[in-house]
Amino acid sequence: MKVRVAAILIQDHNLLTMRYHYGGQDLYNLPGGNLEFGEEMRAALARELDEELQIKTRIAEDSALIAEVHNEKGDTLHVLYEAQIVSGIPVLNPKETTALEAVWLPLEKLEEINMYPAVSKEIKNWKAGLLKERHIGEIEQVWL
Repeated sequence: MKVRVAAILIQDHNLLTMRYHYGGQDLYNLPGGNLEFGEEMRAALARELDEELQIKTRIAEDSALIAEVHNEKGDTLHVLYEAQIVSGIPVLNPKETTALEAVWLPLEKLEEINMYPAVSKEIKNWKAGLLKERHIGEIEQVWL
């Protein structure tokens, strides 16, 4: 099973995402990536955010959400951490990502977009304090 870490970065009721375009549709990805061999999850997330968005972050000790995707492409465990930017402004580094742009999306619009991983509703509920369990379980991921 592949492990992917991602950041829940919220400022002024907006979530930081990275926009990709596949199959004629936009896909908004939570910033993050896969662990390298022997790498701790929070360290991997800090590295990915620095490499792809050129920002330094403070990452929460505990994960906010955990979701699983099981399909023909393989199994992925998504571990999402709340994070805060401590320096820098999110700007894509084209040497490290194929994303088209960094986008701050209003929380109230999250359920209207294609998101990877598909946890829009869960992020809104988590932010509102309505989520009882961090482990969401298996989620349905739409592939474009």
